[in-house]
Amino acid sequence: MVTPTALSKLGGWIDDKEQVQAVVRGLPIPVFQSQNPEAITDKEDVLLYEAVRSVTGKDLPAQAQGIGDCVSWGWKHAVDYHQCVMIQGGHLAEFKPTATEVIYALSRVEVGGGRLGRGDGSIGAWAAKAVSQYGILSKGKHGRFDLTDYDKNKAKKWGYKGLPDSLEPVAKDHLVKTVSLVRTYEEAKVAIKSGYPVPVCSNRGFTLTRDKNGFCHPKGSWGHCMCFVGVIESDGKPSLVCINSWGPNSPRGPRSDWKLPVNGFRVAADVADKMLRVGDSFSVSGFDGYPPLTLDWSVVA
Repeated sequence: MVTPTALSKLGGWIDDKEQVQAVVRGLPIPVFQSQNPEAITDKEDVLLYEAVRSVTGKDLPAQAQGIGDCVSWGWKHAVDYHQCVMIQGGHLAEFKPTATEVIYALSRVEVGGGRLGRGDGSIGAWAAKAVSQYGILSKGKHGRFDLTDYDKNKAKKWGYKGLPDSLEPVAKDHLVKTVSLVRTYEEAKVAIKSGYPVPVCSNRGFTLTRDKNGFCHPKGSWGHCMCFVGVIESDGKPSLVCINSWGPNSPRGPRSDWKLPVNGFRVAADVADKMLRVGDSFSVSGFDGYPPLTLDWSVVA
């Protein structure tokens, strides 16, 4: 379990409003808006992790980041959850989990210009531009590069030097089609009900233990990126479900009637609203994914 003394090393979000605005000004749809308001479900609870369970048969692994690369983890979760939403909705693609090291490298160097030097961290808007203009890569082997397992040392190295040139055209085959700034709880609720996860960047810290209803409560300050992947309102306690990147025991405690992922917790609506009003959180929609395998059943062994 992550201890409070280790939190400063496992954040990594950098608050830079000028850089965020520079990215947002260049986005095709800079601010979130529902494309089809009439199609938004009237269900009070929408849990995108149910799509993950439907497509993969289980929750995504609750891995722990090893350096201050939380922004890449928040965005990885968003892309992976959205892949499953698309596949469950009939999109003909194969699910492949996303490599965080690629998002981290592209956000810091190809987008951020290397201005952060050897220190850890990134900006949510840089990751937004990275995944939508430079793309992502799945876990696995890509030529001489093995991204099968998360490697904090590779993340550190690539976060300083950038993505190897030979991988850039491969990543560009897999672009997130739309990223848009999400500024309020209500906007995030509509985004999630549309199937769009929201990587959220803020300084809001929390307790590391869920209460009986699945909530973690505000405590301390983290420069951190996580991901909103659910809306729960049916119990009269409006909230968003947040996914963390500190392993399976952060937080601990009851997973509630909504069977939260082990690395998930509820965030009260007013708290989530303040986090989003920081202004470096985005909706993730549309993805040039991985075509399903085509098998020739006419060939009999």
